[in-house]
Amino acid sequence: MKEENQEMKIEVEEEKHEMKTEVEEEKLEVKIEVEEEKHEMKTEVEEEKLEVKIEVEKESHEVKTELKQEMDEEVEVEEYQEKHQDRRPDHHTSNTTSQTDPVASSGPTDLQILFICCINYNKKQMQTL
Repeated sequence: MKEENQEMKIEVEEEKHEMKTEVEEEKLEVKIEVEEEKHEMKTEVEEEKLEVKIEVEKESHEVKTELKQEMDEEVEVEEYQEKHQDRRPDHHTSNTTSQTDPVASSGPTDLQILFICCINYNKKQMQTL
């Protein structure tokens, strides 16, 4: 009987040890899973931040490009205006009243501005190809 008690005691101790070992292994597995999930989440967040940064930089570049194009267009229009205004000085007619050419003194015509805009539009279209 004493021997049976001893054997039972040993069995119980072995079972307790096995259960403790299993619990420790499960805890370790859970800890590893949690760490992996945290790492994945951190990686995803960093990737999203990088994507946002890249997108912001692209948008910033696009805005800068658009502003530069607009400024270039304004310069072109101004240069065009200056070039064509210089070609048409104010004229005096043969009669006694002094008249100026309204087209020469008022800057480029709507048609001239439209022409410049069409040129710039075509340039932009060619850049996108």
